[in-house]
Amino acid sequence: MIVFEEIGGPPVIHTGDARLSPESYDNEKLHNLRSKKCILVLDTTYCDPKYTFPEQKDVIQYVVDTVMSELFNPKTLFLFGTYGIGKERLFMEVAKKAKRKVYVSGDKMAALECMDLPSEERELLTSNHEVTNLHAIALWKITVDSMHQILQRYGTRYSNIIGFRPTGWSYQKGMEKTKRGKCQRSGKITIHQVPYSEHSSYLELRDFVQWLDPIRIIPSVGNDQGPKLKRMLSWLRQKPLTSNAVSGVDKDKQE
Repeated sequence: MIVFEEIGGPPVIHTGDARLSPESYDNEKLHNLRSKKCILVLDTTYCDPKYTFPEQKDVIQYVVDTVMSELFNPKTLFLFGTYGIGKERLFMEVAKKAKRKVYVSGDKMAALECMDLPSEERELLTSNHEVTNLHAIALWKITVDSMHQILQRYGTRYSNIIGFRPTGWSYQKGMEKTKRGKCQRSGKITIHQVPYSEHSSYLELRDFVQWLDPIRIIPSVGNDQGPKLKRMLSWLRQKPLTSNAVSGVDKDKQE
């Protein structure tokens, strides 16, 4: 997040692409800004009640459990979709649990080296695809056709391939309860569409807004200055029936 402060005016908080989980509320600087009544520029990528995907930690656990259940077979190649920057937490958690390195491209490695990773995480990365069967590749390559080509290039080294396509757009109703993704199989290829996102779900956005209680909200995604803007603002101000985040705020005020 970036905070802009003008003398005599309210602070402006720009969330950027943010996953506003309840842990965000523990940030001391954010706590101090609550009392100043801020203007909030909010990442509204998933600002719609139909996007209530599971918490990030639950999706990660699903991926970790899926990989660990198949890791016994050394001829299985695991692929994790990623961006130039983004989705790192998912494949890093798998690497930690599996206690083996994960391959990333040279460009991806250069980007990650700018991020001041802890040494124990940096040691789990390699640019040599031959030393591990955990590979982080471009998200767009997690398709049946692309994975089939990858499997062919490795010849007899791998007998099957399992890919994970992590994106909030893969969310389907009910996934927030099952914590599972959608599985697609085609011969030796398996693709797990998992609702993992670096953006907040609708419920996380709504709870954060009601916790921060800004004097104004400026959606940064999908803001048409018209009917869509009005709908998003209405959804963000909609009071939840129950919410740990809001209950926590009430408790703070009582104390």
